[in-house]
Amino acid sequence: MNLRYLEYFRVLAKTEHVTNAAELLHITQPSLSNAIREMERELGVPLVKKKGRNIVLTDWAKKYALYIERGFQEFEAGRKYLLSCAESIRGNVSLGFFHSLGLYFVPQLIQEFLANPQYRGYSFTYGSGNEERITADLKNGQYDMIFCSTNWADPQIRYYPVMPQRMRVIVSQKHRLAGREEISIQELQGERFISYSQPNGLQQTVAKILEEYGVQVEVVNYAEQGATIAGMVAMGFGVAILPDIPLPTLDICYLSVREPIPPRWVYLAVMQQRSLTMAAEVFLNFVLNYGGSDVPGIGESGLDELD
Repeated sequence: MNLRYLEYFRVLAKTEHVTNAAELLHITQPSLSNAIREMERELGVPLVKKKGRNIVLTDWAKKYALYIERGFQEFEAGRKYLLSCAESIRGNVSLGFFHSLGLYFVPQLIQEFLANPQYRGYSFTYGSGNEERITADLKNGQYDMIFCSTNWADPQIRYYPVMPQRMRVIVSQKHRLAGREEISIQELQGERFISYSQPNGLQQTVAKILEEYGVQVEVVNYAEQGATIAGMVAMGFGVAILPDIPLPTLDICYLSVREPIPPRWVYLAVMQQRSLTMAAEVFLNFVLNYGGSDVPGIGESGLDELD
């Protein structure tokens, strides 16, 4: 059945007047009459009958008009749904992350995302903090999703492993180990050490590394952010173990570790039972399926572990 003819019949059924219906449809009266005759031939029943100078619907046509009206209402509901989806797709994503990711990872990732023409209508609301704070803010609905380094095994949250970060020792440029490309973790024995002040995934990773190799250090300073730790290292307060993140303005040296040590993983976390907006869902899929990027680490995560 020709959809255009159904629209013609729908208007004619409402007016029961050929001239008025043709004017509303912006077609000629003969075109409307021909369309109705074609429908009658296809359906095998008369749809209209003359009544004086006007026409009226047959009993069959009156029943048929109800079905057509419901059908067009469904078409309109579907159209509005898709329009709302399109609006959501070009909506806002609220994203939280721990501090150091704001230096390079998140800006580069968003730049890659928005470089795709189909995503240019998106916008982002950002927030950063320590692991406990951004996790709490995810739970209370402030964020659609967060990047974190701690998998708390919280049943309310789903953690997607996104990126492994290589762990390296950092020292000031005046430190005795400066200038070396690689050291043994044992060479940190007895060193003055700078650690995180708040429990998080990175603190746990560093503690496991030192414990595994029996390295005793003297923790002399604590800081909440990795950038602050690196700044203290640059000033000669001690050494630290941090992910390999670019801090070009600081006078520090990154040293590879000879022994095999586990990386720090970055996770993308969302609430298990909370529905994401269309925009957030699109961004989530972009992050999880992205590969071959200039963003460090993306595409290396082995996402077959997700399920």
